Amino acid sequence: MKVLQVVNFRWYNAQAHYGYVLSCALARLGVEVHLLSHPDSPLFSMARSECHGVRLIPFRFTGKGLFGYVGTSGFLRELLAEERYDIVNVHRGEEHTLFSLLRKLIGRFSLIRTIGDRRRSRKSIFSRHQLQRLTDGVICVSRSLLDDISIAAVPADKLEYIPLGIDTALFTPRKGGNLRARLGIADDEIVVTIIARFSPVKGHDIFIQTARLLSRRFSNVHFLIVGYPAQISEDEITAMVKDAGIEDRTDVIVGSRSVFDLLSVTDVGLIPSTGSEYIARTLLEYIASGVPVVTSNVGVLPDIVTDDFGIVVDDITPTAFACAVSSIISSGRIQQMGRSARKVAERKYSIEKFARDTVDFYEKILERKSSK
Repeated sequence: MKVLQVVNFRWYNAQAHYGYVLSCALARLGVEVHLLSHPDSPLFSMARSECHGVRLIPFRFTGKGLFGYVGTSGFLRELLAEERYDIVNVHRGEEHTLFSLLRKLIGRFSLIRTIGDRRRSRKSIFSRHQLQRLTDGVICVSRSLLDDISIAAVPADKLEYIPLGIDTALFTPRKGGNLRARLGIADDEIVVTIIARFSPVKGHDIFIQTARLLSRRFSNVHFLIVGYPAQISEDEITAMVKDAGIEDRTDVIVGSRSVFDLLSVTDVGLIPSTGSEYIARTLLEYIASGVPVVTSNVGVLPDIVTDDFGIVVDDITPTAFACAVSSIISSGRIQQMGRSARKVAERKYSIEKFARDTVDFYEKILERKSSK
């Protein structure tokens, strides 16, 4: 099987991560993978140094206006004619439109669209035609997205739910190290962590107010806020912590601190996001590392979290999150829940299963096409 992954994101967002991990995982499985991406993107640089076995193809398509499509069609037609891919898997709407038109003109390859976000444009007449007639298969990274695109009346046999996978050999339970000592966290303190860019949708205000409530209930809880400035600055996060009166119990960590060190000192991971989370990379890193979680009920989070290792909170408020974390702390089951999280990561979300499930779907699409 020969596959072209089209992952053309200028910035390394969650959808770019999904496409990058998938490309590497498929190559490890023995699939011939070519990766089409912008040569100046972080993804292209990462793939060049880390994603072994994948052929990189630079692609500067912007998708802006008719000239953007016409200007790249010649290059792509030559590429498709020369390489004769079995599958072209696109991860962004603009490239979906471009390759839909090429599929109609050429028709030699099967076109797969991976949907990693929710957009109203998929309700349009053109979008329905594109998904129904010009696309051979659709992968959704969250079950909630299956409901979203069902508006376009995509046949069930063309749809598949495939969440992101995690490298369970790389992300594994680790304890020890000296990060606790460097941060001045006592060995008997319970560390509650949020790892996310500083953006309103990630719920840092909810986390900080949750921490305020927990600090009143427990004398041995410490909090880590890990991320990088986006719509919210580091100074604003620090001010929020100070206003909540928890600065003596909280560390705000910005920069290149090893995520493995951070996970190794975390006892409970929080994801209080108010939206998005259709891919949820951090959640998988938590559970592969044996960390129990408390999450909001958005995106793919409720698809993954079970009572064995976490709690999904329907009411996205500090009170609800504080009650959930309190129940985990008071139960004395943190280590047991962490072991359960790790087992689930190994059984259901390994990088190998991620690749295998995707190949199985590709093969189903190819078999159906060959039988027509």
